[in-house]
Amino acid sequence: MPQQMWRPSCHCNPGIYSMGSPNCRDCGQPGQYDGWHQGMHEAMAAYTKRTGLAPIGPHRRLTDELFAGRFGLCRTCEGRGVLDAEGGRTWKVCTDCQGLCCFFRGTMREFQEIRARILEQFPKAAAASFESDEKLRRYCADQGQEDGEKGLWIVRKLLAPEAEIRCVFYTLAVRNEALKKKWRGGLSDYWSKYNTIHNASLTVSCFKGPYWDDQYGELTGFGLVEGKDFILFDASNVTTMKDFEPFRFRVDWLAGYVHKAGMMIFLRH
Repeated sequence: MPQQMWRPSCHCNPGIYSMGSPNCRDCGQPGQYDGWHQGMHEAMAAYTKRTGLAPIGPHRRLTDELFAGRFGLCRTCEGRGVLDAEGGRTWKVCTDCQGLCCFFRGTMREFQEIRARILEQFPKAAAASFESDEKLRRYCADQGQEDGEKGLWIVRKLLAPEAEIRCVFYTLAVRNEALKKKWRGGLSDYWSKYNTIHNASLTVSCFKGPYWDDQYGELTGFGLVEGKDFILFDASNVTTMKDFEPFRFRVDWLAGYVHKAGMMIFLRH
């Protein structure tokens, strides 16, 4: 069931950006209250409800690739699916997304085409009795534009939703176009050799420490140029920034915004 979460304010466990207790279990330092969040079972049910697919299974890799960046977080619950109620003493299902957490950004036809491609390869991944809710899926396109929300609305409209990738810790982001032209073996070889997250435009690797030397060296060895073809940055250096605040990179081909102690990035077109 849903549970309350806190963001750690210490550096005892760099790999953890959310905890289920008010204080760090190592040093006892109080964390920052982050509201109620869905539990594992609610999150799995929400995944099935918005995609019509099983939440686990061999289809997930293809599903994540094809749906990458196509879902936008519900702005009311910030992707949690639940809201604080009674002053935080309990929770309630988000009144806008109905627990979906996010909405598909696109047309019904686009959604059906992506889902059909997945089911063509993995027919057993289909959820029984699934019917996509057009009203809920399209809700984010018309979601509140009151004056108090204008800044957030502008940020969400300017971002390229088809190419958002979540980054945490030290991040190495490479343009796929450069990898296709310069990396010996092409994109698939680079993806299989290193632990990457990728979509049609961008490939990303995240590191918990300064362990990128070999990967960086191979990139430059194949002729890729830092700044032009790839960039290395610290995605966790956003502690003083607010969620959805735009982040300015030192290159003009990359953009992104802050989200839950990390970043969502995309390639500018």
